[in-house]
Amino acid sequence: MRRVLSVLLGIALLVGSLPTGVVGLESSAAPSIDDRSGDASAAIEPRSVAEPSPTIAAATAPASATASTDRDDVLHREIVLRHRPDDPGVFEAEVTVSVPEQVSRLEMRLEEAAKPGVDVDVESTDGFEERSDDRLTWDEETREPTVRFTVTADRTRLADRQPGEADRRGAAGFDLNPSSGSGDEKYVFADAGSWAVVPVPGIGLEWSTPESDPVGTDETVEIDGPGATGGEIAYFGDVEEYERETDRGTIRLVVPEAADLVESPEAILDSLEAASDSMDVGAHNEETFVLAAPTGEVEWAQAGIQYGDDDAWVVDDARLDEARNVWLHEYVHTRQHFVQDVETTTETRWLVEAQAEYAAALLSLEQGLIDYREFSAALERGEEYPYADGVLADPSTWDDEDVDYVKGALVYGELDRQLRLATDGDRTNEDLLRELNRIEEGEELTEERLYDLVEELDGPDRKSVEKYAQTTATPEMWDGADHEAAFDQPVAQFEYGVADDPLEVRDASIDLEGADELAMPVGEPLSVPVDVENVGDREGTFDATLLVDGRIVDADGGTLAPGDGERTALSWTPSEPGTYDLRVGNDRLTVHARGPSSATVTDLSADPERVAPGEDVTVTATVENGDVHAVDRLEFRTARGVDAEPLVALAPGETTTVPVTLRFDDSSRYEVVAGDRKTEVTVRDDPIGAVADEVPGFGPLAAGIALAVALSARAVARRP
Repeated sequence: MRRVLSVLLGIALLVGSLPTGVVGLESSAAPSIDDRSGDASAAIEPRSVAEPSPTIAAATAPASATASTDRDDVLHREIVLRHRPDDPGVFEAEVTVSVPEQVSRLEMRLEEAAKPGVDVDVESTDGFEERSDDRLTWDEETREPTVRFTVTADRTRLADRQPGEADRRGAAGFDLNPSSGSGDEKYVFADAGSWAVVPVPGIGLEWSTPESDPVGTDETVEIDGPGATGGEIAYFGDVEEYERETDRGTIRLVVPEAADLVESPEAILDSLEAASDSMDVGAHNEETFVLAAPTGEVEWAQAGIQYGDDDAWVVDDARLDEARNVWLHEYVHTRQHFVQDVETTTETRWLVEAQAEYAAALLSLEQGLIDYREFSAALERGEEYPYADGVLADPSTWDDEDVDYVKGALVYGELDRQLRLATDGDRTNEDLLRELNRIEEGEELTEERLYDLVEELDGPDRKSVEKYAQTTATPEMWDGADHEAAFDQPVAQFEYGVADDPLEVRDASIDLEGADELAMPVGEPLSVPVDVENVGDREGTFDATLLVDGRIVDADGGTLAPGDGERTALSWTPSEPGTYDLRVGNDRLTVHARGPSSATVTDLSADPERVAPGEDVTVTATVENGDVHAVDRLEFRTARGVDAEPLVALAPGETTTVPVTLRFDDSSRYEVVAGDRKTEVTVRDDPIGAVADEVPGFGPLAAGIALAVALSARAVARRP
C-alpha cells in the first residue's frame, strides 16, 4: 500500500491522528508536537480589539463553514469508445462529465465537428442540450451529464499537403483530413472493418465557478470491447500488450492480432528503453503508448505518426536496423513537449522533424543498430537535389515536402557537432531540446529565440546557424575522424534527487519521512530541495529540473567537478485543483492540490471550559473528511475575529482532531466557532472558583462551607 503524506500548514498541526504512512509537518511558527497524542497547540496572543462585553462574547460563523463531505473539486471527463463494424467509416464515443457542486455553468465543445469534412452525429444526450453542431449546454441539474455521438473514422493525408504544416493536435509533419474518395489519399487513421485505428475525439469544456472556488480537470479514455488506447490514439480489435518500466516512465507497446511484426516486441522495447535512458531532455511521459499498425489492408500515409502528447503508431513492418528508424523517430517526437506547448513559426517549424530524424539516426548508431557508414549516408542525402535547394525557414521554396526531414536532419546534425566541439563535449543536441522544452506554454518559438538558445549553450557562431536556416547553404557531411573527434569525448554524468531537507510550503516545512504522496492547497508555492552530484570523471554543466506531469516547471544549473555536489531548490505553484506527478531525477512524488475543503467540523470542545484571565484554554475541533483529499484552512473565530486558522490536510475518509490554544485576558464568557460548531469558554477572576475547579472533591457544598468560614473569619477580625 502506498503511503500518504498530508501537508498540514499554519499554526495547529496534525500528526498522531493521521493514518499509517501519513506524516505532519512542522511550521516554524508552531510549537513542538506530542508524538504520543498527536495533538499540537499554539498560544494565540489577544489581538488589539475593543474590550469585550461582560456578557457572552459571540462569534459569527463564516458563510462557507459547512461543506459537503463528498465534495470534489475536479471536473472528471470520461470518454468511452466503441467500434461499430456494422456501420463502416464511423465509430462511437460516449462522454460523461462529473460536475463538481461549485460549477454553475458548463458547455461542451465537440472539437472533431469543427474539422472540415469530419461528420459528428449526436445520437443521444442526458443532461446536455444541443446548441449547435459542435456545442452542448449543461442543464445545471444533472450531476453526471452524458452525450453519445458517432464520428468519422477514416482520416487521410492528401497528396497536396503544404510543406512544413502539422496538425494542431500534434501529428507532426502532415495534415489530418477525412477521406475524400479521390483515390490519391493515404490513411493516417482508418477503419478496416475487422479492426480500426482512430483518433480519440477532442472534447473541449468551458465552465464557471466562484473565483475563490476553482476546479481542475482530468480525463480518462476507455475502449468498450477488445482494443487499447493511450488517450490520444485508439485501436479496436484483439491485441497483445507489452510493457517496459524505465526510469522515465512506462513504455507500452500494443501489437494487434492483425499485425505482423518484423521485429520482436522485446527488441523494440529494448531500443525504446535505451533511447529513454539516454535522452536527458527534461520532459518525459508517465506512459508512452506505441501501436504497431497492421499493413496490407490499408495504405498508410506515413511509416508512423506521433499524435497528442505521448501516443504514436508505427507500421508493423518497420525495421530497427535502419538510419531512418521510425520506432525511434516517433519516440523522439513524444519527448518534444515544446511542440505541444509552444507556437512554432513558419521559420522554425522545420526544427520539429529535423530534430526527430537526426536524433533517431544518432540513437540507432549509438545502440549499434547501424554503423557509421549507414548513419553518414542517411544524413548525406541533405546535400542532394531537391533537398539542398530548399530554405528551411521558408517552406515555400521547398520542391519536396521532406526538406525538413532530409536537409533539416543534416543541418541539425551539424549544429550538434559544432555544439559538442565548442564545449568540449559538455553540451549536445539534447541540451538544446531541454531548453526548448523549458519554454513556457503559450509562448512563441521564433528564429531569434532559437538562435539565442544556441548562443546561451555556448554553441556555434550565430551567423553559421542563420546561414543554414535562412539560405540555401548546406553543410557537408562530416567524415569518420571528425565524428570521432566531436562525439567520442567524455561527458559529465550527474545524479539528481530530492534532498533530505524538508520541503517548504509557504510558512511550513514538510518532512517526507519516506512518504511519496502529499496534499497541498492550490495557489501555494511548493519549494523542493534538490541534491545534484557529479558522478562522472570530468567537470561539466548540470541541469536540475523539476517536472510536473512530465513538463519542466523549474530548473537550475551550474558547473561541478567530478565527485562534487550541490544543493539547490526548485519551486512550483499549482494553479488549479488536481493530482499531479512531480519528479526530480528518479525521485517521484504524487501531489494532490486542493481547493476549499470537503471536510466538515463534527464536534468542538474547550478544555478547561472555565479559566482565569490570561490562562490557556485548548479548543479542539473534530474534522471529518469526505471521499477526496481535502486541504483547507480551519478558522477558529471569537468576537475578536479569526483567532487561529491552521491549514489542515486530510486523506479521503479520514477523521482527526485539530487543537489550538487560545488565551483571553478579560473576564467574560467567550463563544468560539469552528465550521458550524460552537463552544463557550468562561473567563473569571475568581480565586475561590478557581480552587473549586482545580481541587478534587472541592464541589459546591465545600465551596459554600469555605465561603462561610471566610466570612466568619472576617467578622471576627473586625471586632474591636
